[in-house]
Amino acid sequence: MKPATKIIILTVLFMALILDTVMTLTMTLLNTGFSSVFLQRFALGWIVGFLVAFPTALIAMPQIRRLVAKIYNPTKDQDI
Repeated sequence: MKPATKIIILTVLFMALILDTVMTLTMTLLNTGFSSVFLQRFALGWIVGFLVAFPTALIAMPQIRRLVAKIYNPTKDQDI
């Protein structure tokens, strides 16, 4: 596997982990508060969310990168 491919996969993995954790935590707190079932619901929600978020991010990332490249095309003089 090329190093660039590994970087992309790891980037997507970490973004999915962070975003899934924040969103699941937020929604579980809003829906249940700190109740006796909080950890159980958070864990289940996190697992399901990650199983959706990671493949979705892997599929969406190339299209997002192309879209961003079309919108923003820096010149050589600009810092990226």
